[in-house]
Amino acid sequence: HYFSDTVYHRARHDVPSEQPLDGGAFLALYLWQQMQEYPEKDYFKVLPSANDTRPHHPLRWSNEEFQSWLPSQSHVHKVIRAYRDMVESEYQAFLQVVVKNNNESSSNNTAASFFEFPSWDEYTHVRSLVLSRSFGTGPPPTSFEKEQQNEIETRFGISNINERCCRAMVPILDMYNHDPDEKTYKT
Repeated sequence: HYFSDTVYHRARHDVPSEQPLDGGAFLALYLWQQMQEYPEKDYFKVLPSANDTRPHHPLRWSNEEFQSWLPSQSHVHKVIRAYRDMVESEYQAFLQVVVKNNNESSSNNTAASFFEFPSWDEYTHVRSLVLSRSFGTGPPPTSFEKEQQNEIETRFGISNINERCCRAMVPILDMYNHDPDEKTYKT
């Protein structure tokens, strides 16, 4: 496993807010982990690559591109700036937890492996995929759904999924905004 329960419980936005991170941040890390382990999965093959998203998603633009392409006083600029700041805060929060956990493992001479962690470019790529392709999971769970959620939490070693505003990527739903007359071929 790339990430332990420690990352999920300790990661918070920076001071002064120290708010828990959005569920999409955790989904982005999980997506990155799965893409590293199973790059041959068909769903990962059809997702836009890092090179595909860079010119088209404002989260992936350089600061110079962002400043020159959008007027700084526009509403769109302010909204995108808020998203860019949020994603940077998420990344820094994850990075602080990973570094701290790795330092604790080293100083305690434990056999815990060091976390593999995405680069900034990799994180903004998967986060842009989550932002553009994920869905909220809906209202609070029923008792049956809570049992299923508990099973998922146990299986994946995380807790308090619902408290993190859970997000999901559903490949078939991702196709709703595609042209039905377009021919799709599996390569």
